Amino acid sequence: MVDHVARVAAAGAAETLAGSLLHGMRALCPDVGDTVIERRPLDLSPRQLAAVLPSLGKLLYLARSRCDASDDALPPGLLTDMVELMPLLQFRQLQAASLITVEGPCEWIECLDRCGHASARLYLLPDSDYLAWDGLHAAVAPVAPDMPAASAAQPCLERARIVQFRQRAWAGMQLLSIEMCMCISPISCRVARRIVRSEVVSGWLPEHH
Repeated sequence: MVDHVARVAAAGAAETLAGSLLHGMRALCPDVGDTVIERRPLDLSPRQLAAVLPSLGKLLYLARSRCDASDDALPPGLLTDMVELMPLLQFRQLQAASLITVEGPCEWIECLDRCGHASARLYLLPDSDYLAWDGLHAAVAPVAPDMPAASAAQPCLERARIVQFRQRAWAGMQLLSIEMCMCISPISCRVARRIVRSEVVSGWLPEHH
């Protein structure tokens, strides 16, 4: 009986240690191995993305302060009043990504610039609208990537924010903006902090975010 209890305790300790090591490895190297992060390109234009963003509810938004699409013209009929939202309107490729961690699943959408660098990421949170998020993925057919995937380690982000997107007509155009979320559940705050910490460790998000 004592041996059985000891074996169970040892197995539990080993499982805990393995889980901790796996979490640390994924935090340090979030893009290591195809079995860690699953990505699939999405056939969605900037105009379509801007139209669906308000329905997704509260999201964690991370955007680079500079990207390789900064000189590209905005799509006709679209505007934004914030520089940090430009990657959402100037991306060359959109892709969905998901990761199963020891703390549960993590899903996000990322915008790639002309060089294949991730210029912005939109993370699903517990406060997000899961039905709209699933509907976005179900309604969009995956397409073959038209550019090579580049390293995600681009430590020049503007900031990380929990936001809700808004789109409205302005001067005959559609204006994309954000509303700061002042009422956020504790679990969404914890998830957002964990994501931001992992991005800092990976080098994609600077420590001064």
